Amino acid sequence: MDPTIQLLQIPAPAARPAGGALPLQVGQVLAAIAAKAGDGQVLLSIAGQSVPARTTLPLTPGQALRLEVVSLQPQVVLRVLPEARAADPLQ
Repeated sequence: MDPTIQLLQIPAPAARPAGGALPLQVGQVLAAIAAKAGDGQVLLSIAGQSVPARTTLPLTPGQALRLEVVSLQPQVVLRVLPEARAADPLQ
């Protein structure tokens, strides 16, 4: 299964609140929440903005994601990073 998410739309700076551009750089790691998911489409909440995206991953609404920006052109592509594991308190 392809662990990537392709963003369908990045909110334009003019449509964002003051100081609210979503500057992305290759290698940048983002925290996101899958707000809605189904049929290969997902609505991500990134930095307080709703961003529509496409993926083959089985995401569920409310799922927290760590995403790495892997490409900006011709389309923004994000890779889902594995969750950081917390130390096992029993060890």
